[in-house]
Amino acid sequence: EAANLLSHSSDKILPAIAIGLFAGLRRSEIGRLEWSQVNFKHEHIEVKASSFKSPARRLVPMRNNLRQSLDPYRQRNGPVMPTAMIYRSRLSSARKAAGIEKWPHNALRHSFASYNLAAFENAPALSGEMGHVSIKMIFQHYRALVLQKDAESFWSITPLAKGKSKA
Repeated sequence: EAANLLSHSSDKILPAIAIGLFAGLRRSEIGRLEWSQVNFKHEHIEVKASSFKSPARRLVPMRNNLRQSLDPYRQRNGPVMPTAMIYRSRLSSARKAAGIEKWPHNALRHSFASYNLAAFENAPALSGEMGHVSIKMIFQHYRALVLQKDAESFWSITPLAKGKSKA
């Protein structure tokens, strides 16, 4: 579903979707994220505490598939995501085109957490990346939801061309 969603996403929202899927930021965090906070040189995304729900600033690593997904859209500044109205409209279109009917709140973030825990088996690191103050939430919500082989497929999703991806 993740690869299918990315392949049906417009260029306007693909970076925001990729960040939700492969960095686990909340939709509200992505909505306030600026390109200047996406550090390609050091391969992380800076989530500032003053702007977001998390109690402290955090640096979220950019894994290879996220970096590859963002490279074609890379900018020096400006918002990563278009207005909320444009994002919602285009996400709805992409979901319909991809055949995805059910869409829970912060679905991208929850997918990130489930696949991350299954692939990397490091709850403390995942908790830090997500901005949680303890690992308790990780174990309560994301443990054993995804098989490791499926997680490996998820983390191998890369773009084919601008706006397109493969699993």
